[in-house]
Amino acid sequence: WAPRSGSSSSSQGRRGLRSCMAAPAVSLVVLLAVARGAWSARQLPHHLRVRGGAVGFGASAAEAPTPLPTPAPPPPPRPLKAGVLVVGLGGNNGATLAAALEAARRDLAWETSHGKVSASESATLGCISQLPKGPCGAWLEALAVPHMRDMVLGGWDIRPTALGDSLYDSRVLPHDLVRQVRSPLNRIRILPGVYDPSFIGESQHASATHVLQPPVVRSSDSSASSPMTVDARRFLLRRIRRDIRSFKQRHGLTGPGAHVTVIWSASVERPSSTTPETAEELLALVEGRLPGVPNDREVAPSLVYATAAALEGCSFVNGGSQNTLCRGLVELCAQHRCYALGTDFKAGQTKFKTAAVEYARALGLSPRVIASSNHLGNNDMRNLQSPATVKAKLRVKQDIFGAWNETQLDHQVRVMYTPFIGDEKRDVVEYTALGLLGEPWTMLTYTRAMDSILCVPLMVDVAAWCAAFAAKGLSAEAAARATSYLFKVPEGPGDLADQDPGFFAQMQCLRETLTALVDMPSPAPVSPAPRSAPPPPPPPRGAPSARYAEPPEYLDMPSRLPFLRRKREAVVAEQDTSKVMTEWGEEECIEGGVICAGLACLDMQLVGASRTQDHQSINDFQSVRTCAGGSAPQSAGALARLGVKTCAVCRVGQDAHADELRRLLTLDGAPPEADEFIVDTTPPERGGLGTSLAVLPVFQDGTRGCFVELAANIKLSPRELLTGIQEAVASASSYPLNQPLRSGGNRTFAGASLPYRCLHFGYPHLLPGCSGRRLGKFLRSARKILEAGVASDSSEAGDDTAPKAPRSLAALERRIIVSLDLNGVTSANEDGRGRVVPPDALRQVDVLHASEGEAALIAGLKLDGNYDEEFCRRVASWAHKQGVAVLCLTLGAGGCFVSTTPDSSRLASLRPDWHAGAAVRLSAFRVGTKATGSRPGADTNSNGAGDTFCAGFLAALLWRKPFLTLEEAAKAASLAALWRVDTALRASPNHISMNEIVLRVASGETDKYPKCNADFNEEG
Repeated sequence: WAPRSGSSSSSQGRRGLRSCMAAPAVSLVVLLAVARGAWSARQLPHHLRVRGGAVGFGASAAEAPTPLPTPAPPPPPRPLKAGVLVVGLGGNNGATLAAALEAARRDLAWETSHGKVSASESATLGCISQLPKGPCGAWLEALAVPHMRDMVLGGWDIRPTALGDSLYDSRVLPHDLVRQVRSPLNRIRILPGVYDPSFIGESQHASATHVLQPPVVRSSDSSASSPMTVDARRFLLRRIRRDIRSFKQRHGLTGPGAHVTVIWSASVERPSSTTPETAEELLALVEGRLPGVPNDREVAPSLVYATAAALEGCSFVNGGSQNTLCRGLVELCAQHRCYALGTDFKAGQTKFKTAAVEYARALGLSPRVIASSNHLGNNDMRNLQSPATVKAKLRVKQDIFGAWNETQLDHQVRVMYTPFIGDEKRDVVEYTALGLLGEPWTMLTYTRAMDSILCVPLMVDVAAWCAAFAAKGLSAEAAARATSYLFKVPEGPGDLADQDPGFFAQMQCLRETLTALVDMPSPAPVSPAPRSAPPPPPPPRGAPSARYAEPPEYLDMPSRLPFLRRKREAVVAEQDTSKVMTEWGEEECIEGGVICAGLACLDMQLVGASRTQDHQSINDFQSVRTCAGGSAPQSAGALARLGVKTCAVCRVGQDAHADELRRLLTLDGAPPEADEFIVDTTPPERGGLGTSLAVLPVFQDGTRGCFVELAANIKLSPRELLTGIQEAVASASSYPLNQPLRSGGNRTFAGASLPYRCLHFGYPHLLPGCSGRRLGKFLRSARKILEAGVASDSSEAGDDTAPKAPRSLAALERRIIVSLDLNGVTSANEDGRGRVVPPDALRQVDVLHASEGEAALIAGLKLDGNYDEEFCRRVASWAHKQGVAVLCLTLGAGGCFVSTTPDSSRLASLRPDWHAGAAVRLSAFRVGTKATGSRPGADTNSNGAGDTFCAGFLAALLWRKPFLTLEEAAKAASLAALWRVDTALRASPNHISMNEIVLRVASGETDKYPKCNADFNEEG
């Protein structure tokens, strides 16, 4: 260590020997130290050069050092922000790191066996990047190195144990400290992890219950050793990328001066046989697109995390022993201007070995034998009981002196699992070297320390250095060399085979790099946008398309209101229906996507059920079908079939029913990004609930009944919903433009790269945690999250040179839509005042949907079965007085009724072009007519009709090429519902898209479709 001027080297040494977090002290029989000469800050070392604000490595070691000019006093550096995402967050290292950050942030004090200890004195011990009087303290302030109390923590684990409980179970820290941090740590959400049982020891399989579930039915044998499928790899990569984006947005880590580091601290994997050589090969491997290569090549979970981190501009640190750092990953990180560092943290025995052997070599001795053993009883050592995983660990432990080319050195390593001593590592090393005249020289060391106490400071250091290096634009190879002191075998960019393995030599390399960085100007921010290639800029407003010399009239954005009446018939007559999406443009025809939240269940339909008046009689049915049920999956599936960007936020169990829900969404064409399921991972014996199941007899006349077990929905809370909505908003930019369909072809999504503009929330009366007064607060908070997402998207894609939109259109571009569906509400759902939905919640609702019976109940009207237009207007009057902007009533075969509030100012924030106080009554389209594309005699199945109507109406509300009138929006919703109710259309592999619906409505084609009579007679 190089103490600052005026400080005592002896006091420095005494402070350096104190253990981090005041855990059991490290005891050494022999302590070695080698003094290093001071290095002038006015001269760069031979391997570093400064070129135009970038640091790189010189081509020749003999190149003369470059003198630096005396720098002017720099302005106060802008504080940096560091995020840490830990793979294996629930393990001993992750829990201890969380406790250290919490103690430092709150400046805690606690009692230990040797007295009272405070975080201000001990939380940073062992962390070189945090000690102002440590070996690198002279550079910390100048480089604005992030302090650990300001770091933000998150991560994944395949075990569901809460973080505070994991810390308690580990027995690493004093109980008084654990008592103070346990509850705050339990509130940190641990994300489900990537799990491939073939890569870890058999001892880890039984506890791996908190895992990401690809949208396929998984094998019941969780210990199967087959590799991940191609579809699973794609899904897992997208989910991890979404987790990273959500973390960055939630904690404000997306701007300049912010950097996120993903650290592998999970169980050691066995060596992988797959090591991609290029970034293109790596991405093709994960996506299963390697030409001429079978798609069943194995991909380790650590490589999935590393690839996701690189694509999101985050550094990846391999703290384990596996061979994750391949050339393809290093190249991918370089393309995205982040770092790939490793391998295997050098925390205890190995770190001292590199110092001890360096000492012997400095004395002129010739090391010949190093015989070492260590034993402990934590989960990492338990995992090493597997021969495949211990092979990876011994590889790095035995290869630490490779750069010295000591061919005569016999280096032996043994590791032993001893459960009784837990996390407390104990190691013994005997060093034998030859001295003068070949006489042997022997030294013996013995060390005891908590393994996590040794490892956590390295995790803090690497996150702090990555943030500081990224802010200065340090080259990848220079960063790898500067952080080599952290790893047993430094691997990564460039050729690190010549890196001196001596600990003090590596520390000197770090100090030289920091000195060079102090005088460097900060470049542009390192972290790029998550997308690997930025999308092409949209054409200027009103620009002609590829097929037209002049733009069609419907492509013009009007400058004043009203602006809806256009000559659509002439335009539509010239169009080919199959090319409408291309003509209108995917991102220009709609304003954004729809998040569907609320109740979720798996519907078991008893199709063709008979019905008698005698409730005790036996009724038969023709067949059983399953479909996605509940508001969230049902509406999301309907939007996916229409080709509208969507996401389902709901609560399910970890069971086959949840797997089936995901599979059904995939069949509807929804991509993995549409799955924001909140999974209840608690075992049933501890109060865990499974996925809700509903049994629906679909009677021969097309109507249905419903029996439902609410199950996991009972525990759904507003906080869980808001977290899911926030994560969906954060990952909105990664939504795919196309989704392959199992029936062949692709589903193309309108507005795939646009933000979510609408929240559709369904069945709050069946969700005990989200009803009553909680509903209004939830809807307000959800609206704010969507508003923040739209504002963030606008700021990132804004163009100050673009022409300003008219004020009415600018209002449309800022709007957020909140929709509420009250399907299935009964008098049993009323509160003590006879209200189903409190007025405070109704004031937050832009679009309210209900059936005729449900509408009568919520409006307090008599249930007499006479649901004529006068009844509809009375319901509308009540709803609009409560603050609802648009009311949608679905009346079965009687059609639908849609009305707008008479308050023009209230309606202006939703659709300023619609007339206030307007109402539309439409007859229902007939089932089984050739005009609609169906076949005569098709059956009727009303299950999901209301959800699909809502989906179609919200899509029409968001549509803007062309903008639709109130009547046209109602027709579009009715046509979407017809494709759900008509069994022939529902079974069609080529489901109608929203583009085609709008085309049919705008051309007047739907006016010619046969209708049902409003009186429910004859054709009805």
